[in-house]
Amino acid sequence: MMNSFARLYDRLSFDIPYGEMGKRIRGILKDQNIDPKRVLEFGGGTGNLTQYLYQEGMVYDFVDVDREMLEIASSKFGGKLHYYHCDIGEFPISGKYDLIIGNLNVVNYLDKKTLEKLFPRFQRALSPGGIFFFDINSPYKLKEIQGNHSFIYEKDEIFYTWINELGKDYIDYYLDFFVEEENGLYRRCSEDFTEYIYTIDDMEKLLKESGFSFVKSLDYDKGGPVSDDSLRILFQSNNEY
Repeated sequence: MMNSFARLYDRLSFDIPYGEMGKRIRGILKDQNIDPKRVLEFGGGTGNLTQYLYQEGMVYDFVDVDREMLEIASSKFGGKLHYYHCDIGEFPISGKYDLIIGNLNVVNYLDKKTLEKLFPRFQRALSPGGIFFFDINSPYKLKEIQGNHSFIYEKDEIFYTWINELGKDYIDYYLDFFVEEENGLYRRCSEDFTEYIYTIDDMEKLLKESGFSFVKSLDYDKGGPVSDDSLRILFQSNNEY
């Protein structure tokens, strides 16, 4: 049986604007005259953003650490993508990519030591003029909105609780899902994970030290400059031609 959280993931991401995210990424690519032929997406989950990025003819490498997430993505795209079940730090990068992307704060799940090894690998893996995108949950969102708070949600036959514990530079999440079965009983599924808190300065320093020639950040939701109350921050880093 497929992992319960993987099966619930798509059903509970109804309020995430993947279409707008994809439109924003494609708009930046168009503005910079980048037509990616080879793409690496890491932490791709079930492919919710992929559907707005993939185009026929692309060589598209899709990486996720969760096997069940990959199975769901595979059911959507079939043989159009190349699927890799591994941690991105263990992914055997070969050749050059025109676009590398990690969406929906996947970078927040990686500690600084991991990023110090990963970002230089991405820089070396980008083709001349290639671009690397990723976004993070802002410190404001993690500290002020999520913080040491608890939330309760109900969606159709799913009831779930979300408990947060804020540390100095990280936040721990504890989720419990209760899903109603056909017999009227509820099945429980639990998930816990950690996000690390990074500032724009943290990310820009890591990227520049990794060899990227151009680094820019913007409000991922609004598309303009980052403000004090921005929730998601999108970073783009380019290699020189």
